[in-house]
Amino acid sequence: MCSKKKAGFISLKLWPDFCNYRRDGYDFDARFDDGLASYKDKGVVDYITGAGAMLTRDIKDNLNYKKDGNKGFETVITRLQMETYVVPVNYEYSKRKNGDEYGCGNCRYDTAENFWGDKLCRSAYKRSPEESFARIIKHIKKALPKMDEEELRLLLKG
Repeated sequence: MCSKKKAGFISLKLWPDFCNYRRDGYDFDARFDDGLASYKDKGVVDYITGAGAMLTRDIKDNLNYKKDGNKGFETVITRLQMETYVVPVNYEYSKRKNGDEYGCGNCRYDTAENFWGDKLCRSAYKRSPEESFARIIKHIKKALPKMDEEELRLLLKG
């Protein structure tokens, strides 16, 4: 999960409320149909949905995010993560012939619904996004009682 474009971790218990809050109650297709998601966002989500969990390099290659092709992949993938539609599921390294790993890790992404399941991702949709946000705040305040609530709200709004 990202907030202000910084990575973070979310407990599985809070995941449904984060989905509901960050998606504003929309599944991806409805967001796109209402003009709230770009064609680039749709291209990435559709590709991962159709192909299954994919490495960054494969997504970029297949959707033409190359030197003279599409631009802005990092912006698209960050936005999709912040909206909880896409999640990083693994980091993998290239391997030499002898099996030794080398280079920088390559992230494997999947859709949240495929990785965690529709039921979990959408189980908070019966609440308003505001209710989900309040539940998240309440949970974090229990764990971090001295944290200023206004700072916490600003951090979570992303």
